Formats: sequence, structure tokens, C-alpha cells
Amino acid sequence: MIFGLFSDKHIQKLVQDLATDIAKRYPAEIANNPDFLVSPQRRSEIFENVFSPAKQFSREVPLGFLGRIKLQRHLRWRLREMGYDETFIDSATEYLTSFVTSTTT
Repeated sequence: MIFGLFSDKHIQKLVQDLATDIAKRYPAEIANNPDFLVSPQRRSEIFENVFSPAKQFSREVPLGFLGRIKLQRHLRWRLREMGYDETFIDSATEYLTSFVTSTTT
């Protein structure tokens, strides 16, 4: 029963929403271009705002280790599809993981 609460389709929907929000606030053209340097503080603010739904989701449905990995993996794939470079993807997924983990403890 609990596995159905955070099935892949729920995680995929959440990731789709997160990726869309990232694209609106921090488009790949800016994230991948070294000429458009965004401060680490501003990037953290963007990530915090974007990942708030994931924080709420993890409060409603504890993800556990496998759920967090699924969330991270789906976000990584989606951002790659949207044209973000690996450096940005790594920082986004790392931030997401730490953000979600900090809310479940």
C-alpha cells in the first residue's frame, strides 16, 4: 500500500513540475552560459523556491532512500532532456536531495 503512494508516476509528475519551474526561473541558456554568472546565493534561492513542492511532498509521503533516489534520477533525466549541462544538473540534484532529506529528519 505505501509503495503506491509514491509510485513512479507521482514522482514523475512532481519532477515534471519542478523542471518546468526551473526552466521558467533559470533557463538552460542562462545556466549553461558562463557569461551569465548567477551568484551561488541567488541559485540557492531559486532552488529553494522551486523545490518547495518536493519538501511538501516528502512531508506527506515519506520517500525513504529509494524514493529519494528515484526523485533525483528522474530530475537528472528531465533536466538533461531540457538541455542543462552536467554541472548544473549535479548542483540541482544535490540541492534537491539535501533539501528533501533535511525535511524528513
